Amino acid sequence: MHALLHILANAPVEKKQQSFLPTIIMMAIFAGVYFFFLRPKRQALKKQQALTRTFEVGDEVITIGGLVGTVLVIDEEEGRVLLSSGLGETQTHLMYLKQAIKGRAPVKTPSEPATDQSTDDNAGDNEQ
Repeated sequence: MHALLHILANAPVEKKQQSFLPTIIMMAIFAGVYFFFLRPKRQALKKQQALTRTFEVGDEVITIGGLVGTVLVIDEEEGRVLLSSGLGETQTHLMYLKQAIKGRAPVKTPSEPATDQSTDDNAGDNEQ
């Protein structure tokens, strides 16, 4: 028995080469998660934070709920904004957190008055 153990102990041992393929695959998965999920969210957060620092009193903004209003007061200490929304006597004043401001409201350009084509078409039919 002792001789058998001696032979087995002195037998050449084949070393298996370690494959780095699983490690490379895991690194690729982590890189993909970072570039497709984490990085865009971080960029959007930075963009939102930059926006909350740039709007001023009198700017027309839109909230994350879709309300369009004009900034009346900005309270930097509390991180709140007072918005005025509505027309004429029906104006409503609402207090929002600065984080709830989605962005500046799109600027409306005056458009030409619409002409009603249906009345022009019917006028030609009446002449017959």
